[in-house]
Amino acid sequence: IGMPLRSEISNLNKESSRNSARASFGLDANKQTLLVFGGSQGASSINKAIVGSLQELESSNIQILHAIGSKNSVDESGKKFDFYHPVSYIDKMELAYAAADLVISRAGAMTIAEQTVLAMPAIYIPFASGNGEQSQNVAELVKDGGGVLISDAVLSPVVLVRQIKELLANSAKLVEISQAAGRHGLRDADKKVAQSALALANAYK
Repeated sequence: IGMPLRSEISNLNKESSRNSARASFGLDANKQTLLVFGGSQGASSINKAIVGSLQELESSNIQILHAIGSKNSVDESGKKFDFYHPVSYIDKMELAYAAADLVISRAGAMTIAEQTVLAMPAIYIPFASGNGEQSQNVAELVKDGGGVLISDAVLSPVVLVRQIKELLANSAKLVEISQAAGRHGLRDADKKVAQSALALANAYK
């Protein structure tokens, strides 16, 4: 039935919220926006790759909202780029999603659930741990064209820049990925769980 999501996510209208969402982060309303995050603790490999990409991305007329993780500090080398907006933590992810044209993230179950419900074009970089659960989480989605996969083992600024530029320069491709991602999104899981629980409880009255 899917993953129960906050209504602020599942009911989000990205298009109507975009300008106000960008304004809430101090972003330019008219620039393509890349959202980067690695979960609440951040992801050091993603953080390093993004900061290492800034020089090459500076001329691309984009802006980057980057949640670096509450335990991480901003890399000093990134401070000279005015299109780069690092924050420790994003409290209202619905606004970050509304602001974004493209997302770079890990591939946790909750992240995938949110991004498919919102039909977000995304580059997934699964956390290489355990038995590769995050890679398994996103395998079917990527196979169906609903996201792009970069393994943590090959992640580098060069690889990341190439993929970011290719996607943001191709609006038709972004739409194609968005539509495929949306086909995997499962809404109303919270209601279905509640209804199932109530039905079970009523059966034993």
